Amino acid sequence: MQHEKTGLDGLSSTLRSKTVKVKTGYGNLYITITEEGGQPKDVFVTRQSIMAKAELAGRLTSLALRHGVPLKEIVHQLKGIGGQNPLPTPDGLILSIPDAVGRTLEKLYLKETSSNGLERKS
Repeated sequence: MQHEKTGLDGLSSTLRSKTVKVKTGYGNLYITITEEGGQPKDVFVTRQSIMAKAELAGRLTSLALRHGVPLKEIVHQLKGIGGQNPLPTPDGLILSIPDAVGRTLEKLYLKETSSNGLERKS
């Protein structure tokens, strides 16, 4: 299926998205990832009390994705960034907002198999 491209960003007029709730030391963080062709294209991060930092993480991640930076490299740069309020979770210690974004992208797009059991390309 061919998608109609609109605007300067070159994205389709309609995109699928996933929203993941991640517990952090700052409270719940909501990471929304829009996809085109099964690959992430935009990342939106929201948390009311720290909106500027959350928005920064989403905007720069989206910019890198749109300019062809490999997802594996983005994840490598984001994961491990520390913050003031790390939070232990069943999936591991969430260190910061950027760490939560990196972990979410890795979990959804870079693991060996997807939720439906199909192999993912890394």
